[in-house]
Amino acid sequence: IYYKKTSANSYDHAVRNIPVGTGSYTISYLTKGDDYDHKIVAVDAAGREFWFSPTRPIVGIEGM
Repeated sequence: IYYKKTSANSYDHAVRNIPVGTGSYTISYLTKGDDYDHKIVAVDAAGREFWFSPTRPIVGIEGM
């Protein structure tokens, strides 16, 4: 999962090695009140990225 603040030009953050079949994932350290976007990336057995989802907003940001 690549993610960034909506106002940022590039994706500077990533969550890697999420197990196959994971139905949800919590990204920590997001700032409540800021807007974020994410896209999901598929990786093959050799570690090459081969598919990117459309960019979508991250919703449901809550304070920890």
